[in-house]
Amino acid sequence: MKPRGLANIFMTSVRTGLLVFALMSVCLNSSLSQSGNAAAPTDVSNSQSSLLSLSGHIGGRTDNVVVQGDYAFVKHGPEAAIVDISDPAHPARIGYIMLPERLTDLAVQGNYLFTSWAHLTHGRFDYTGALNIFDVSDPAHPVEIGSYIPSGGIWDIAISGNYIYLSKFNCVPNDPNDCDGGIEMVDITDPTHPFWVDGGGYLGSPRDMAAANGFLYMTTNRWLLIFDISDPANPLQLLSSDMNQGWLYSIAISGNYAYAADISDGLVVIDVTNPYDPQEISHQNVGGYANDAAVQGSYVYVTEEKRWDSDLGIFVGGGMRVVDVSNPLDPVEISYYPTPSAAMEIVARDNLVYVCDESSGLHIVDISNPAQPEYAGLYGVKGKVFDIGVMGDYVYGVSFVWDIPGVSGLWAVDASDKANPVEIGFYGMPGASFRVEAAENYAYTYQGNDGSVWLKVMDVSQPMTPTQFSVYTDTMSAADFIVQNDFAYAAKGYSGFEILDIHNPYSITIVSQFDANNAREVAIQENYAYIGDGYDGLWIVDITDPAHPIQAGYSPGDAFTVEVMGNFAYVTGETGMTVLDISDPANILPITGLTMPGMPTTSASLKIGDLRYVFLTCDWGGLRVIDVTNPTQPFEADFYDLPATARDMVVIEPFVYVADDDGGLYIFRFEMFKQYLPFAAR
Repeated sequence: MKPRGLANIFMTSVRTGLLVFALMSVCLNSSLSQSGNAAAPTDVSNSQSSLLSLSGHIGGRTDNVVVQGDYAFVKHGPEAAIVDISDPAHPARIGYIMLPERLTDLAVQGNYLFTSWAHLTHGRFDYTGALNIFDVSDPAHPVEIGSYIPSGGIWDIAISGNYIYLSKFNCVPNDPNDCDGGIEMVDITDPTHPFWVDGGGYLGSPRDMAAANGFLYMTTNRWLLIFDISDPANPLQLLSSDMNQGWLYSIAISGNYAYAADISDGLVVIDVTNPYDPQEISHQNVGGYANDAAVQGSYVYVTEEKRWDSDLGIFVGGGMRVVDVSNPLDPVEISYYPTPSAAMEIVARDNLVYVCDESSGLHIVDISNPAQPEYAGLYGVKGKVFDIGVMGDYVYGVSFVWDIPGVSGLWAVDASDKANPVEIGFYGMPGASFRVEAAENYAYTYQGNDGSVWLKVMDVSQPMTPTQFSVYTDTMSAADFIVQNDFAYAAKGYSGFEILDIHNPYSITIVSQFDANNAREVAIQENYAYIGDGYDGLWIVDITDPAHPIQAGYSPGDAFTVEVMGNFAYVTGETGMTVLDISDPANILPITGLTMPGMPTTSASLKIGDLRYVFLTCDWGGLRVIDVTNPTQPFEADFYDLPATARDMVVIEPFVYVADDDGGLYIFRFEMFKQYLPFAAR
């Protein structure tokens, strides 16, 4: 909830709003990006959106990459970024595709990009998904040309000739333990009309697939499945399913050997000379949990996650291990290249490897000398976007990541070109960053480490180089806070509601406190603070004298998020939104309610003349737009699916900024007048 500070200056008439709307349309035609000419996103969302349109996106967990020629196709969150890597030292996004949910895999063949995604529907374990096919002959302007919907969610894809193989999973609703996996074989001879050829269910949960030499290799946690696909007339003939390994995550094939990344055994070497009887012949432990493997020549490049070392009391590992397999019976690790967090998928091409680090982006590593891998370039993308503050053309975000140098901290995004937001500045902080609010050239961040919490004031007058201005040691992080004039109003969970004097950033002091059981969110309107106290109701507090806050009213019931406009408060609980008449704070009256498809996580509001809107995000229900122009009859005007869980939202008309955790930062344009204009004028 953040219609606050500079963000709280809204239009006062529809006429003025229309003028700004027109100017906004002109601004959106500008083109400033990492590469200088990046195109707007290709949005293939399944949302039924008419008032919300996706303007731009950045960030999200990076865990998959495919490389072809001078381009890398990078998966992070719901985005498939098309990155020009002709100069490895300066990779640049030149185009990107937005899918409805987090992507599960990517593959490229010729001029076609194949993407798969899976969806967890309304919190139930009934997975659905799709295969989308794009023509990327013009990488800056990908065009969707075909799609295929399987019977279940897609986990992984592999291509062999004119066929694509989809590993899928199906789960019984509400029972995550009742699942099975399978494969569907799809003919892509005509990419505009893919069609089913064969498929069935197989043991285990699918993890990874690789096609080579007329065979399809599939890992399913404990088994390596091998299929004969040499004869399309008799496809998917299962040959082997009895490897009984630990936890096989991925597979790479070279000659007569399969190299599997095993979460417990590291790199496992399997002799597949006889596909009917594959044999493990050796393994090489790595520092963390092995995720993926790529083979080139006599070397295997293995990625790993960090693991907790109980003796050292820290996380260790993470990055890439280089293993010499010139003697497959005796693999030997010869070098290590660290990355900030969990290294996921890896691709090896010529003298370079491309390593996906889930929290920091795509690392390009020179392996001309495998014994001494060296940094070549970085396509940096923040893996998590936990909280945001907006000031002018800049968005300031923080990431909730523990003890990972170079990842956790405050970062600045230039969003002057809404279609192509670009990260331009970063200030690293140890531990985890929880909250950020931006106002008047300052960013206020709550940050914690080793049980300590600080409110840090950052000077962002130069967004490319944020610097620490002052530090206030606190007892507990804020679940929500507002910076307004010379005060900060903080909802501090079990510590209640606090008012801080911030007029002198060098000497921040507590002005007063108000007891609340679990203060989660706060809204300010005129001389009142409205405190959402979780399951314990809504408090209205008179803050005319900040040093002496006085209870003015109380309403029982859930109050997870709070928005206030005029005489009405819009509070949310587990199942939806309730409208309260607060014209008399001492006698708060429930008016009506509206059910949501999930538990609301954050909210914002917008006033334009006589129009009133509340924006809500739900943990599995995406972004919802509620028209509350008539508070007694609220209705959902629009929605947009989101892939993760929205943690924060800022509305500065006409844009909506959403921090969607692993899904990244979304920027939407809210075309609030479309439904009111005559049809001919739309």
